Parts: sequence; structure tokens; C-alpha cells
Amino acid sequence: MKSKLYFYPSLLIFLLILLYTTIFQRNDSITVQADLDTNEELYAPLESDGETLHVYYFYLDYTQKSGSSMLIYTPDGFSMLIDAGIPESSSLLSGYLNHLGIEKIDLAIATHPHHDHIGGFLRLLEEEKIKQFYLPKIDHISDIYLEWMAKIEETSIPYQYLHANQTFSLGNYVTINVLNPFKNQTKTLSDSYSVADINNRSLVLKLEYGNHSFLFTGDIYNEQEEKLIALYGSQLRATVMEAPHHGGGTSSSIHFIRQVSPEYVIMNANVLQSLYVLRRYEILGVSVLPTDIYGTVHLKTDGETLKIMTEFNSPPTDQMKHIPPG
Repeated sequence: MKSKLYFYPSLLIFLLILLYTTIFQRNDSITVQADLDTNEELYAPLESDGETLHVYYFYLDYTQKSGSSMLIYTPDGFSMLIDAGIPESSSLLSGYLNHLGIEKIDLAIATHPHHDHIGGFLRLLEEEKIKQFYLPKIDHISDIYLEWMAKIEETSIPYQYLHANQTFSLGNYVTINVLNPFKNQTKTLSDSYSVADINNRSLVLKLEYGNHSFLFTGDIYNEQEEKLIALYGSQLRATVMEAPHHGGGTSSSIHFIRQVSPEYVIMNANVLQSLYVLRRYEILGVSVLPTDIYGTVHLKTDGETLKIMTEFNSPPTDQMKHIPPG
């Protein structure tokens, strides 16, 4: 009888340790540091060829959370930058753009006004790289937001507010659909707004080119994911998805992943936000590319084939994923 009393608590402790080590514990040996010159081909100057769409998910290295930034370059040579990370990583972002031969950004998108998404725009404004801004109508009171808006006004750069059910073109080949925020969500927030209030008002954009599509999700949380599912259903399906909120635990519900049904998901962060979420994607059959492991991720497509290049290592396949063999 005594042996059973000892056995069950011991078994419970063992299972808890196993759960922690296999799901929550991070193996730091897979962490890599960014180096702009690690893969020269990755940063070769871009040239329009009338056929190839390029999408970059940049790795922004910094000691703290550095945010996200993505570049779209169309077959006819138009460029769009979605977010720009924090101010401290802006020199790295500027270096990426210079390596790629991007002298001017035709359209800059700020998905929402948090500093890890708009901070890097301050440097790009000083370098006179941006022609126009699109953003959601969300007033904010942070110092970086106020400085950013003042800089836009000072430089007379045109800007436009976006909301769901709008579309816009980038050159002659690419059209982007705006899925979020809903128009009734874009009213000025009260003094009692929360981080979640702003994140759930992030711009969510879907880009389609040929047989492939890309979903950019900002920092939306699970509750906003459910609203998008209810409104759009199968329209959310995409070949490639940016993991909402950098792949953090607030987002990427099973329901949302199944609805989007991506082949690839990019976790845009310099530090992995949730190994649990990463493995959730993998269990559902999605190949995951965290930028803190693979560095900058470059996808290009002619509308039929889809090719992936990463700064470090190789993209995951069905035979090589992050979950250790059982």
C-alpha cells in the first residue's frame, strides 16, 4: 500500500518534468547570431524581371525584443516595407535595404503604433527612404509614436489610414487585401486602452500572386483571430503566414492555424517567444522558420514555384523539424 502512495506522486512529478523539458524548455545550442555578410547571395541586389515576387522576413538582432520588419519586392520593381522594428536595430535594417539595392521604399506599412513595429522608421525617414505610409487609424501617446508622426508631418510624406475590406495595388502585378482592423474598431482609444486593444487593431494583410499567397498578421491575439475566422472563413487560407504577435502565446490558436492552413509560417522575432506555439504549428503539419534560428528568411516565387533561402542552416522539411524524434 505504501509503495502505491509513493508511486503516484513520483509518476506525477516525472510527467511534469517531462512536459517542461519537451515543450517549454529551450535548447540554447540552436540559437544563432545575425551577421549581415553570412550569406552574400541572400542580400544580392534585387532586379525586376517581370516575373519574380520577393518577400523578406528580416532578422533584427538586439539584446531585447527587436520587433519585426518585412520587405516585398514586386516583379516590376515596386517595394513595400511592413513594419521596421525598434530604433536600436534600425541600422541593421537600413543595411539590409542598402545591400538589396533599395534606395526608396514606395510604400511603408505600419501595422500598429507599438515601438517594436514603428521605431526603425525614424532612421529611414532621416535617410529619406520612404515615399508614402499606410497605417491603421489608432492614436497613441508613446514618445516614439509622437516623434514618428511629427517626423511624417515635418517631411510632408503622404499617409493614408486603412481598414478591413479595402484593397490597394503595389505596381501592376500585386494587389493586397486588408482584412483587419474593422472600421468600427478604428475609433480613437480611450485612456484606459490596453496593449491588447492596440494589438488587436493591427493591420492584417493578404497578398496573392499566382498560386501562392502571403498573410501578414501584425500582433493580433486569439480573440481577434476568431473574429477574422467568423468573417472570412476560407478566405484566410495562405501558403505562407507570419505568426501573429511574433509567435507568442497570446496568439496562433489551433482553430486559426487550421483555417489559414499555411505550408510555412515565419516566426518574426530575435528571441523565440514560445516553443510551445512553435511545436503547435509543427504538430499541425506546418513547417516553421523562426528568424532567431534561421536568420533572415527570403521567399521568392514566379506564381508557380516557391523557393526559400535562409541566412543560416536550411529550411525545415518533413524529415527535419524541431521536434526531436520520438
